Amino acid sequence: MTVGTTILIALFVFMMYKFSAYASILGPSSTQIIFYNDVLSKYNEYYKFLSPLGRKKFIKRTHRFRSSKNFIGKNGFVVEEKHETLISSAAIQITFGLEDYEFNRYQQIMVFPDTFRFLDKDVYYKGLTGIRGSIFLSWPDFEEGYETRVDRLNLGIHEMAHALELNIIFGNDTTEEFAKKYDSFKETSLAEYDRIKNDEDSFLRNYAGKSEREFFAVCIEHFFEEPQEFFLKLPEIYLHLCTLLNQDPLNTHLDYVIEK
Repeated sequence: MTVGTTILIALFVFMMYKFSAYASILGPSSTQIIFYNDVLSKYNEYYKFLSPLGRKKFIKRTHRFRSSKNFIGKNGFVVEEKHETLISSAAIQITFGLEDYEFNRYQQIMVFPDTFRFLDKDVYYKGLTGIRGSIFLSWPDFEEGYETRVDRLNLGIHEMAHALELNIIFGNDTTEEFAKKYDSFKETSLAEYDRIKNDEDSFLRNYAGKSEREFFAVCIEHFFEEPQEFFLKLPEIYLHLCTLLNQDPLNTHLDYVIEK
């Protein structure tokens, strides 16, 4: 391969990257909008309650998030547009009330056909969110999270909550105001976390007592899966989550905005 050919290839790759970034900024095409709406209307309950304006915002953010990530199928899994869309929508759901939603720390999302092992350890995972820029998901478990709401389990929400928290901890896409709200949530919820660690009864499932990281992710799951019961059982923690995420899942009539 000549030097000239190498330069041309490098230039082509660079131009394709710039075109992709530019297309992301412009937003989805009319054909893509129809596709996004069809997929999200079928699978994402949160999306179904949005107004036309809210849906437009959700689709635009989903498209931009999806365009900014590298989705990689593992162990023979073939990643399709549907998979990329629904995984992206989990991130958009929890950040719908926030200005920053792309999780720039995370560039790769690995999708598996089933539970998977990590680093040859004899432990199987449904999902993992690392600190070095990758999110790992078992697709069947991700999909089940959106098919069944009454179990308070949603793998996509759970792992994206980890990504959000790690962005806070490491200072990515995080304002000082948002960090203060996060600290306030932690202070308010500390007593409940200790209760779960001590095997006392709680509205939150026992896995929340495994660590502070898991407590946060489980709270976010329950926040979207069972908001009414969460508010009744743990109102102070629920309201702090509303403030942190700048949305209220109970307000399905006004695009989840927080009302006084």
